[in-house]
Amino acid sequence: MYIANIDSSMLKAIIESIRTILIKCKELDALCYDTPATTTHLMQCMGFNEYFIRKTWRVFEEINGLRINMYKFHDVEFDLLFEHRKEPVPRLRDSCIPVDDEVCYKKRSECITSPHIHSLYIYLEGKLGRGGYVKINVVRLLRLLQMKDEKLTYELLDVIEKLLTGKGSIRKLYILVLKILLKNRGVLSLILPMVPLDLEGLFKASPFARLIRLHTDV
Repeated sequence: MYIANIDSSMLKAIIESIRTILIKCKELDALCYDTPATTTHLMQCMGFNEYFIRKTWRVFEEINGLRINMYKFHDVEFDLLFEHRKEPVPRLRDSCIPVDDEVCYKKRSECITSPHIHSLYIYLEGKLGRGGYVKINVVRLLRLLQMKDEKLTYELLDVIEKLLTGKGSIRKLYILVLKILLKNRGVLSLILPMVPLDLEGLFKASPFARLIRLHTDV
């Protein structure tokens, strides 16, 4: 299965879900270590109809394990990994927004578990050469960015969402990605053999960026 099997409206729903989760993470002052990007309950509460929700989960069940190669330079490689699960998901009693064990530990009396619902997790999974390995929840990464630069975080989500509706600018997305890389260059340089700082570097290091370039005028 390929990413083309995912309708843009489904990806847009995921972006909207992630934005909602990040707002809740900030409200709870939570780090959101391993929170799903969306769940059945969250999509229901956000107003998506049952046909759309069932269709979305059918697609993500079919493409479970989908990897998108985001970075490859020398022996270091990072993929965007989509994991569909059907599992108990914790949430607060007055909310449809999924939370992780950290939040439930702090708010034990308010935390309940929705039994065996559909959930989607998105990870950035890296092979660091010589057996090195890392797997980080994308919601967690965005939460860290939100704590550092909230405006930039929501601007990134907004640009992606607009692109999915055919109204956005791919060049603006590239600029935002490069801005994030530059802001975090110190930490990233400890992991990546080359941190892209311009478009040429981005296309050199990212197979996915090169793939997008084939279909755009950038």
